[in-house]
Amino acid sequence: GPVALTTLCLSLPALAADLPARVAKAPALVVSPAYDWSGFYLGVHAGYTFGEDDDVSTTGQAAANIANVAGGARPGHVRLDRDGFIGGGQIGYNWQPTPNWVFGLETDISYVDIRRDENVVTAPLAPGVGSLNNTFRTRMDYFGTVRGRIGYAFDRTLVYATGGLAYADIENSVAFFGTAGQLQFAGSNRRTEAG
Repeated sequence: GPVALTTLCLSLPALAADLPARVAKAPALVVSPAYDWSGFYLGVHAGYTFGEDDDVSTTGQAAANIANVAGGARPGHVRLDRDGFIGGGQIGYNWQPTPNWVFGLETDISYVDIRRDENVVTAPLAPGVGSLNNTFRTRMDYFGTVRGRIGYAFDRTLVYATGGLAYADIENSVAFFGTAGQLQFAGSNRRTEAG
């Protein structure tokens, strides 16, 4: 008895090694690493901007122009639509110190094609004198931003809030013409606005 059982147990491993494999091994589990938002990036953008909240305003300079604006013979302000194409580029850096929180800085600059002219014809100063032409103009050539970012990442999805400084180059001008078309007043203001 005991001798036969020992022989059988010793021969079983040899028999199993000679048999073909019937069950394939399970593949190794591959876990994809979490997406990392850290690093520098570059980008381009294009779009369309619109707005009509700002007026181009003047009070005139010479006493006659000031009196004409105050009396209504010349318009003191005209509302101009500020619609136009925008396009530019941005550069930024994100830092992800934890699996979910992302912090970043970004700056961008855009060319802006806002060029609007408005011709306003006002009533004559006296009967039979003729009407007065007035041209109001607005221009914006560029704007940019410098912003911070705080966000919450869900792997490849980032929900974030951003805010910072915005700046733009703006030019407004006005020209008053007499009844014969002669230029009587011209004024302009070009500045960089920031906020």
